[in-house]
Amino acid sequence: MRIAVFVKPISINYFEKRKKYTKFEFFMNDPDRGAVIEAVKLVKNYGGEVNVFMIGNEAQLNVLKEALALGANSGILISDPIIENIDTLSKAKIIVAAIKKSKPYDVIIFGDTSIDTMHGQLGIIVADKLGLPHISNVVRIWNEDSKIVCEKRTEDKIITCEARMPMVAIVTVDLNPEYIPKTEEIESVNKPILKWDLKYLGLKPEELTNKIKLRNIERIVQNRERKFIYFNDYEELSEKIINIINQQK
Repeated sequence: MRIAVFVKPISINYFEKRKKYTKFEFFMNDPDRGAVIEAVKLVKNYGGEVNVFMIGNEAQLNVLKEALALGANSGILISDPIIENIDTLSKAKIIVAAIKKSKPYDVIIFGDTSIDTMHGQLGIIVADKLGLPHISNVVRIWNEDSKIVCEKRTEDKIITCEARMPMVAIVTVDLNPEYIPKTEEIESVNKPILKWDLKYLGLKPEELTNKIKLRNIERIVQNRERKFIYFNDYEELSEKIINIINQQK
């Protein structure tokens, strides 16, 4: 089984509290880490290899190395000065070109959203452009014969779906593991990392014109005090919420 996983580097500046945990300037998008670990589990159980792709630059290589430290077999850095600031549609075009440039994959896995910009359409767009079935909101994934079976979470139920390979799976942040490789584990990684540019992928700059442009980013200041409510049943919860509301009148 050949699996491709796409990961996104997130600037540490988006989450100041992370600075005390790492010396790197970028970290892996949390849902993508869950995607890498699920892919590694699949090949451990059923055989195969995991290739991790990232659109980025040399300064973000530690994110690819983290994926390799988690058990992926190889990494592909897609880097070009032209693609420093591109929108989701342009990223999808690059990913589709990268998939077509590679040997065929049985499963392509994405995290369900990027935690910095909260974009969550990339995996679905790629599946559509490749003409592949996709299953989103995945919280569990396994293989049965030539099919991939997934449990996906809805608001009030778990739905089990299946799709024949090749297919695209989009996993939720629920699969994000607490384990993050240590700095020395990431730095000591010695697995192959290939570097591709637009020319290698057969793409022209004019094909990647942004349709959506980021105008501004403002931090939201949390002024209200957070309250944690502990309860044994919903009746007790409702009473505590009512008491809090009455106290604020």
